[in-house]
Amino acid sequence: MAVENIPGGNEPVLLIGLKADIDAALARLGLPPRPKALARRGSARVWTVRRAAGGPPVAVVSVRDAPSLLALRRPLPHYGARSYLVFEGSRAVARGVWRAPGHLIPVSR
Repeated sequence: MAVENIPGGNEPVLLIGLKADIDAALARLGLPPRPKALARRGSARVWTVRRAAGGPPVAVVSVRDAPSLLALRRPLPHYGARSYLVFEGSRAVARGVWRAPGHLIPVSR
């Protein structure tokens, strides 16, 4: 199924597909490309991106093939606090949290 746009609203979006399809969808949707640190590693890569116009994050699951996606069924739900993951089969071989941009908030009395 082709992804033409991401629905608006306040709900997060989950984008799942084969590597080439995900790369094409990210480009079509104007989302940042696959992070270079995740480019050639593992059978599956999972990461989050923010939309340029703001709004809720997009979680991306990019897999080599159908068995790679099936291998994520059990382990993936246990990594909810991570910004990115690299899996080889069902084993997480890399994980981390993106650095959050800081926002200064003036405080006055």
